Amino acid sequence: MMIVSCSDSALVNVVDARPEDYASVASSLPADRLQMCFFTSGREALRSNAAAPNVWIVNLRLPDMASADLLEMLRWRYPGTPIVIVNDQYDAGCEIVARAAAPDMYLCKPLEADWLLRPFMDS
Repeated sequence: MMIVSCSDSALVNVVDARPEDYASVASSLPADRLQMCFFTSGREALRSNAAAPNVWIVNLRLPDMASADLLEMLRWRYPGTPIVIVNDQYDAGCEIVARAAAPDMYLCKPLEADWLLRPFMDS
């Protein structure tokens, strides 16, 4: 389900069954600088014709597939696009699993927009 329509501003594609967890991220930067497109499953993200984003944010626990599998498919489809894996809460075992998939970043909720997006967005 795409929640926010995408435009020419910096684009962040989020794959997470809980898009409401990103409300503070979406509201902290001006809409002319940041657009977020939400997909509630990995399959939904793969079926979309989404424009190449500035960054992908993928929840570690997806309802329909392993996040490592989605990360691999996104890397093939969008080479060079950074991918962040996010966990709902910190767990050392989950961090090991997530880092084994070689994301560009591994973070836990709640996310801080400025800190999260600064490395991936043009000033």
